[in-house]
Amino acid sequence: MYSKCGAMFDACKVFEEMPFKDEVSWTAMIDGYNKIGEFGEALYFSVVKLGFESHIFVGNALTDMYSKSGDMESASNVLGIDPECRNVVSYTCLIDGFVETEQIERALSVFVELRRQGIEPNELTFSSLIKAYSNQAALEQGTQLHAQVVKIDFDEDPFVSSILVDMYGKCGLLENSIQVFDEIGDPNEIAWNLLVSVFGQHGLGIDAIKIFERMVDRGVKPNATTFVSPLTGCSRAGLVEEGLNCFYSMDKTYGVVPREEHYSCVIDLFGGAGRLKEAKEFMDRMPFEPNASGWCSFLGACRIHGDKEMGKLAAEKLVKLEPENSGALVLLSNIYANERQ
Repeated sequence: MYSKCGAMFDACKVFEEMPFKDEVSWTAMIDGYNKIGEFGEALYFSVVKLGFESHIFVGNALTDMYSKSGDMESASNVLGIDPECRNVVSYTCLIDGFVETEQIERALSVFVELRRQGIEPNELTFSSLIKAYSNQAALEQGTQLHAQVVKIDFDEDPFVSSILVDMYGKCGLLENSIQVFDEIGDPNEIAWNLLVSVFGQHGLGIDAIKIFERMVDRGVKPNATTFVSPLTGCSRAGLVEEGLNCFYSMDKTYGVVPREEHYSCVIDLFGGAGRLKEAKEFMDRMPFEPNASGWCSFLGACRIHGDKEMGKLAAEKLVKLEPENSGALVLLSNIYANERQ
């Protein structure tokens, strides 16, 4: 109970007072430290000393903990302690860790070893691998995984299907994204968000808004993440009024308070359309100071539209926020160069 609540001091006191520490208690302690992003070396050495690392649940907890912290060497070492104490969870934790650290080939090697051991992958295994190919826009490998997903009937799993929607979208196959989405019996919030995102990424603002409205009509409540995609799509398509309507509907209609990323989208919306004065007025009215992303968008727009004075202001603000950002000075020099031409 204490470890689940993150109260590790109390959890340790109870743990130390236990006369017998079994597999369940060790796993609970590891999970507790994992949840708060910490792990005591003393605890790990105690696990090894008493031989509990070869227990499958404890081993899985250790593999998951190391994978989430990015320590893939330690995660691999835990998995290699006892070949007999591995299951699909063990391999999936390792695959997901390699995917998150962008070691795609090693993730694939683990998947091959999983199949060689005769262990059936589950929906989370496939989701991790599909996400890997999605991030790399590797269509051929992703399509092969999709075929395996269909073969073992995981294509009906909303989470796996959602990742497929994203993968095909990032590969530019929008029709495939729609087809996979339409085959989901009851799309959840993740699936809807990813479909909206697919169209937003490709600058199809009107389509992103239509899908957003369809999502709302189906009774799925949008969250802060949802709105980034139609705003991005409108910005890339130059749909200023549609984008503004979307932005102002967030709080007024859906009770979602805009965050920095939404304000940055609107700055980009105005800037892309060359409406720099309105962009600056919008920035002045923001409830907080624009972040580096906002000033960077504004600076880029100033360069494109040749506004030296506003560009100088944006560059100064950006350098103040990110002194190491040499790109701000490069963009500013480009503004001066364009003016002299």
